[in-house]
Amino acid sequence: MYWPESEWFQSPLLYLVLMVLFYAEAALLLWLLPPLQRELIADETKKNFTPQLEGLRGLLAFSVVVHHCVVFHVWRTTGAWLASDSVLYLNLGAVPVCIFFFLTGYLFWMKALRQPRIETASYLRARLKRLGPVYALAVCVIFLLVGMRSGFALHTSPLALVGNMFRWLFFGLQMPDINRVHDTSKMIAMTPWTLAFEWAFYLLLPLMAFYFARRPWGFLWPVGMASLLTLVAESTGFGTIPGTLTSFLFLFVRSLGFLFGIGMGAAVLHQRYPRIDLSRSRWASAVSASLLVMVTGFLGASTPDPVKYGLLGIAFVIFVFGNRCFGILTARPMLLLGKVSYSSYLLHGLVLWSSIVLIEHWTPIGALAPPVYWGLMAASSAVVLCVSVLSYRLLEFPYFKK
Repeated sequence: MYWPESEWFQSPLLYLVLMVLFYAEAALLLWLLPPLQRELIADETKKNFTPQLEGLRGLLAFSVVVHHCVVFHVWRTTGAWLASDSVLYLNLGAVPVCIFFFLTGYLFWMKALRQPRIETASYLRARLKRLGPVYALAVCVIFLLVGMRSGFALHTSPLALVGNMFRWLFFGLQMPDINRVHDTSKMIAMTPWTLAFEWAFYLLLPLMAFYFARRPWGFLWPVGMASLLTLVAESTGFGTIPGTLTSFLFLFVRSLGFLFGIGMGAAVLHQRYPRIDLSRSRWASAVSASLLVMVTGFLGASTPDPVKYGLLGIAFVIFVFGNRCFGILTARPMLLLGKVSYSSYLLHGLVLWSSIVLIEHWTPIGALAPPVYWGLMAASSAVVLCVSVLSYRLLEFPYFKK
């Protein structure tokens, strides 16, 4: 069968093949590494463990890997940081981020509903221990790669060098070029920007919990205000004002109103209706899967974002009430992908970028036949999972608290 070259970067078949390979590699690692298998079994006995959400996290994180396989190809052949003109491959970046924010809103608001008074210092310290080590590793690797790209020679003033390196320490709030190495942020596929939004939510959570978590629907006050401010900002043009801080504040308020807020609403629903169990419901699986496929594969830029958020929110609520999506999300290989999802999300860009650089020592990316490129990306993606498992065991597991 002959495929036009463009089809290799638009067909859903490539996505499905890579996801099957991730699943198969995860199954192989569980077979080769019995401690990982025992850890997954132990997780199943833990209180408040939600395996379907763990598996969902794995599906999302490794969908982002596939998204960036396409983005890197477009970048190296056209100079544009885009996922071609495919709705599917564009949404494989956007949809997982939306649902990641749903997950954060759900998990942390559920904790706030159980205990509205949060000990802020210990809570933030725990968050830093949980997220900091892998991020520190990623930043150190970036510094090393920048040094290699610049021949370990100084190409800017020492003050500018130290200043730009320092700005990288704030979990993606700013990702400037270092030592005049162009596109430094693309070494990590620009993924840390979502962590800045996560941290903004973490910082705001104790205050929101204290004032609004004591009443079931109290979360609607901050979420409603955020939604209203978003609409005002968009209608007045505030959201388009240049400036890192202005853009960050606008986008975070927008995320609080439409993304974190959906997760918080799901937490309230789950707390109020704990007896609802959709774990074995085939119709619920069909609805949730259909919504994910419809939004990811067919709804492009012409569809208003709130519509997409709403449809994804319905699917997410179905998962919150235990739906396993035909058992896919709770299969142990998928649970392993979920367990290492944070490491894979942060580190996959470094692996893919390094692979691209190595390949271009021999031939430009644009000169590769599409099957060859995808074969190399499949091999690189296999490395991503191995690196993620190692990172999880060494840097996440010691601080992981359920």
